[in-house]
Amino acid sequence: MEIESIPIAHSHNDYTRKNPLFDALNAGFRSIEIDVFAHEGQLRVSHIALFLKRKPTIEELYVQPLLQILPDLERVLQAKGESLEIMIDLKTGGKETIALLVKALEPLTPYLSTWEGPTSIHKRSVTVVLSGGYPRDLFSYDMDVSMFFLDGRPCRCYGQPDLRIARVSAHYDQYFTWNGRGDIPKEEYEKLMDCVYSAKRCHQKLRFWAMPQKKTIWRLFTEAGVEWINIDHIKRFTRFVQEK
Repeated sequence: MEIESIPIAHSHNDYTRKNPLFDALNAGFRSIEIDVFAHEGQLRVSHIALFLKRKPTIEELYVQPLLQILPDLERVLQAKGESLEIMIDLKTGGKETIALLVKALEPLTPYLSTWEGPTSIHKRSVTVVLSGGYPRDLFSYDMDVSMFFLDGRPCRCYGQPDLRIARVSAHYDQYFTWNGRGDIPKEEYEKLMDCVYSAKRCHQKLRFWAMPQKKTIWRLFTEAGVEWINIDHIKRFTRFVQEK
């Protein structure tokens, strides 16, 4: 596990890889995305709702492998003052999906960050962030959901920060037309910096998904202070970091 970390790297499109957990960790990534569907009493890892019976469960692909390496990984994370964020993109919503997720993650409980309220959190080695179709009334559920943090929307930070919103994400095309060639348009750069400052005010990490996988964009967004760079090509981004 003595691998140089890339603490800004978010591993996107896990479903395209045979070993998504270890591909990301072995590259030093500190954020991993998992797409799941509730299907016949289990959470299946998949990006689309086809052939779900053939897809691995979240326990098989992530929880059990993590349990095997977490004692060593935790020492590495603590020594570097880092944590691992697991962003779970819920393709099915509702109370049933949340209950299945609580059960699936139970073995990881000693390692998971938790919250006591909007302004009180306990940071541990692994933080679970819900994205996609998570229920908007999640915090009112009659089950322990204190291990779940949320993926919110950027540029909307007003008033008292809610620390349960760990990150904010938006589609790249919603904010930008820049494709990495030439300079970014002035108004788009200003929009980017407004989102960066908004996220920092509320202690949230900013991410733009479906962003073009180009070095010029990676470089500018990193320098601007975007804290999660959405990566589809792990090896290309690792080489980019090493070349800097």
